Amino acid sequence: MSHKMTCIMAGVVLLIATAGCSSTPKQIEEPNKAVEKKAEGPVEIKKEPIKVVYTAKASDESNERIDAALALADEGKVSEATSQLQKVLSDDAEAFLAAYNLGVLSDQAGEARTAAQFYEKALDIEPDFSPALLNLIRTKIRTGEDYEATAKLWVDRRPDNIFHKIAQLESLVAAGRYDDTIDQARVVLKRDEANVRARYYLAAANFKAKKYRLAEYIIGQAVEMDPSDPEIQFLQGQVYLHLDNQIRAQEYFRNAVDLRGDYPEAQNALGLMIYNTRNFEDAESAFLTAIKYSPNYKDAHLNLGNALKAQGRGDEAEAAYLKAISFDQNWADAHFALGALYLATEVISLSSFSGMARLEKAKSTLQKARDLWDDEEGTELPDQFIAKANKAIEILQAEDELKKIEQEGGGDDPFGDGANDADSFGDEPKDTTGDDPFGDEPVPSDDGGDDPFEEDGK
Repeated sequence: MSHKMTCIMAGVVLLIATAGCSSTPKQIEEPNKAVEKKAEGPVEIKKEPIKVVYTAKASDESNERIDAALALADEGKVSEATSQLQKVLSDDAEAFLAAYNLGVLSDQAGEARTAAQFYEKALDIEPDFSPALLNLIRTKIRTGEDYEATAKLWVDRRPDNIFHKIAQLESLVAAGRYDDTIDQARVVLKRDEANVRARYYLAAANFKAKKYRLAEYIIGQAVEMDPSDPEIQFLQGQVYLHLDNQIRAQEYFRNAVDLRGDYPEAQNALGLMIYNTRNFEDAESAFLTAIKYSPNYKDAHLNLGNALKAQGRGDEAEAAYLKAISFDQNWADAHFALGALYLATEVISLSSFSGMARLEKAKSTLQKARDLWDDEEGTELPDQFIAKANKAIEILQAEDELKKIEQEGGGDDPFGDGANDADSFGDEPKDTTGDDPFGDEPVPSDDGGDDPFEEDGK
């Protein structure tokens, strides 16, 4: 976590008190930057920067204590940091950065509703603090609460705050209101042509509307204007992924991670790119990092399970899949992955189930996935695996019956063809622990670019 303060609306990032956006009244501005139009050559934008004045006045002592608390968080002493920030907030009613950073720490601990309360507290103290509004909206998106109403509430309260209007764009994209997002982003850009975040949401809306070439052009401008914004780099990676440019996609996902190591969606997307190269150990590391900074990130848990399964670590893979299901009981992909693990009896051992019990568990879990599948036309894969489970159960039942007959009849093979000596699937077992975890082409969660405008990054 960096101590460098940023006043643009970024993700869940800790903000120190003694630089940039201090809690004393200070004009916050977006700097003028040149925009390069590819068709017309460089065009210098000459507009006055947009300014926001913060009125909350925390004491210098409070600001120093906030910085000290964040230093503790950087050292991994999150509990101590939380305690110190709570004391600052108790002692100084205007220390909005203490409330905001308590929200960030709660967010990173997977305590979304607690985080939302602290973001609301920060806004109550300083109604113009747009980073708190953005994180509040994102938190409510993840918890399924009325994020559009929250955004509108604060925009209506502070109608002259352009950065609140930009934060509201997050809610419009998440709600699938792409035309409204584009219209509002253009309104912002008419007022401030150099606003990079407005361009980001303009690109995001076109990306979600599957206008990938237009999104590529717009986000390319944003990258040129501010290459230090990890969310812009991440969206560029998503665009390239949907344009089937895997190399460029991985490059931009890597950029996003390098700029902000605690960016869970970028870590997950990078992990998927690495997974597809069959480097399962490094993919595992990326997924674990995503989970570290977003413990309730269900996609990262599912993808971690895939990486562990590919390494033959069955018990750990099972635990990861079950964790993913715990966040969404009706998630067909997670049930399917778990059922496929149970079915892989020849190559992956489990301590939880074996023999007929494991095959029956595989069948019931795969059937659960089949029942939850959204796309009826896309049920061919679970149907195939259910058929495999049925065949395996039939073979095992036949083998058990054969053993019983042999025991009763002195061990002779009643069929005289040595059927009991063959592999139950008609083949010799193969060591495929490094192969695709589903015994097919990789079926990781999502397509590599998690959607930052849906719950948990989906």
